[in-house]
Amino acid sequence: MNIIKTSVLVICFSLFIRLLGFVRDILTAMKFGISEHIDLYFTALTFITVVPILMSQSIQDSIVPIYNKILKKYNIEYINNHINQLVFVGLAFVFILSMAFYLFIDDILSLLMGNTNSINYSLLLRLCKIGFPIAIFSIIEAIFLGFLLAKKFYYITAISSIPLNLVCIYYLIVYGNDQNITMFMVVTLLSYVAKFVVTYFFAIKYGYKFRPKATVSDYLTENIKVIAPTMISSSVFLINTYLDRFFATGMEGGSVAAIVYSGKVITLMHSIIIISIANVIFPKLSELKNDTVEQLNTFLISSKLLTFISLPLTFIVLLFSNEIISTLFERGLFDSSAVRLTGEVLKWYALGFLGYAIIEKFTRYAYANHKSWQAVIVGIVIISSNIILNVMLSKNMGPNGIALATSLSFFIGVLFYFTFLIKENEESKKLIFASLVTFLRVIIATVLSYLIVRNYIASNYSFAIDLSIFEKLISLSFVTAKSISVFIFLIILLEIRSLIKWIRRKTT
Repeated sequence: MNIIKTSVLVICFSLFIRLLGFVRDILTAMKFGISEHIDLYFTALTFITVVPILMSQSIQDSIVPIYNKILKKYNIEYINNHINQLVFVGLAFVFILSMAFYLFIDDILSLLMGNTNSINYSLLLRLCKIGFPIAIFSIIEAIFLGFLLAKKFYYITAISSIPLNLVCIYYLIVYGNDQNITMFMVVTLLSYVAKFVVTYFFAIKYGYKFRPKATVSDYLTENIKVIAPTMISSSVFLINTYLDRFFATGMEGGSVAAIVYSGKVITLMHSIIIISIANVIFPKLSELKNDTVEQLNTFLISSKLLTFISLPLTFIVLLFSNEIISTLFERGLFDSSAVRLTGEVLKWYALGFLGYAIIEKFTRYAYANHKSWQAVIVGIVIISSNIILNVMLSKNMGPNGIALATSLSFFIGVLFYFTFLIKENEESKKLIFASLVTFLRVIIATVLSYLIVRNYIASNYSFAIDLSIFEKLISLSFVTAKSISVFIFLIILLEIRSLIKWIRRKTT
């Protein structure tokens, strides 16, 4: 199955799972709205998961090239032995992490919160202690996800999220009316446990065998050394997400929730489209390390695919940000003022969507060629830029400035990546030129589509407040389909010369 077909299938499957996750988020917004309690829940969850989530993607990305390297010399038993060693190392790490957490959590939170006698501080401390085991399960699960990704079972990551969402959805529907934020954290922990169980089941099903003893392989040290730098570069998007929440903490009430909910929309698109395509091409790029021409061709196909998807999504979000937020979250305590606040933040995040896609793609390309140092440098540049821009923009623009800072920081990283590629070789220069030609065509189509849709479609689009969620979804889907149709038509016009050549080849 080729890259495009596989990517489309994974995207469709991920879409279903992410929509399920959005049902959970919608119910959460409806039950808790934008309030101090939900801010404390998100702050605690962020604090708990920051290390494991950052490590999760880096662990997965480090396992794939090592897996292919081992497979060229040894059999599947040797790979199982290597995965077992990683599990033992992971267990040792989470034990040390747990000891440090319970010993120093009070001191760390007192530095962040200041007033240790407040009710909010006590609640935040309780939520953190209840939810901390999430970190343990997430780190160990990442090892099994890396094993499954290396074996090209791309859909397992999405499947494992089904129980994560269903457990929370069940609680919110059946017991959510009491608005007990402490109990909600307990349920969140149980959902992560269920996710771990599903992932472990699939790892066993597709070849993993646990052994109580494991001999030290030649690749263990190499794998562990790769995790740290990979954590910086693979998790740039997530690190910036956490930075944004941190900078929003001291702002007016509801700013953290606005950042979180708008970030969920961007994360939805990022995980469904960008991560899905990146997960499909990464093992392929790793396999083609010694075939430069074929590797570059694979890279170029994925570049075009990401560009064709990213830019039209950007202009759709810019035009209909409030409608998107209203459709997804406006019910219960999440009122029209919350929609306006979150919708504005979403617009500024959407500006960087193409930058998010390019960075993810180039990062996987660097790993496949064992040039992780490039990804690390770019990752540090993006994170540093985001911190500086957050300080500069958040003072005057509030949460909107935080979102804009994130978008700009990713495009700064893109410039650095292009510099690395241009310096490599002639093939890379050709790749850059081909990518730029594609990009220019798509950007022209995007700008024209934006103008047409804004003046002739969006202006006639009425979004009544009293519509049901189903009616809102139908209306939003209809106008989105119209917008995409305009974009596709313009792309065909811009590619008309290539289209004529293709028809002539087929008819002669």
